[in-house]
Amino acid sequence: MTDPAPLKIHHFSISAVEPERVARALAEILGGRVWAFPAHAGSFMATTGGPLDVGIEVYPLGVELVQDSATKQVTFERSAAPSRHTATHAAISVPATTATIESIAEREGWTAQRVQRGPFDFVEFWVENRVMLELFASDIEKKLRFTPGAPGGGGAPGGPPGAM
Repeated sequence: MTDPAPLKIHHFSISAVEPERVARALAEILGGRVWAFPAHAGSFMATTGGPLDVGIEVYPLGVELVQDSATKQVTFERSAAPSRHTATHAAISVPATTATIESIAEREGWTAQRVQRGPFDFVEFWVENRVMLELFASDIEKKLRFTPGAPGGGGAPGGPPGAM
């Protein structure tokens, strides 16, 4: 049996009231660039660049990805009453320092604060004060470890096997 290929997340998406502004701030934190996302007008992508290029797609608030009933492929629909909040979040190691992240948040009028939650030490970065990203800044010791649980069970991050 060979080892499986390492997992790589290529991109994920969030929504924003001001997608271009959000994508520019994220690209600055990622040490990458921003570009208009061609799949949906008004959307942008912040990318890290380099050999492990990862992107964050930023859609306008209210855009929903829906499976087309005929083609079974993704289509974009606009919600008439979108929530300003979401359960979607991500933990990301970034090249920016804590001070840089806090400076960008202050400039944009967003909240950023260093927190320690259990075994995790990171900057809680609130995009538009509505979408939370856990940023592992370059000056914070990386402590993100997941302990596997019992077979079929998973486990809590940093906890004993089988813990949830």
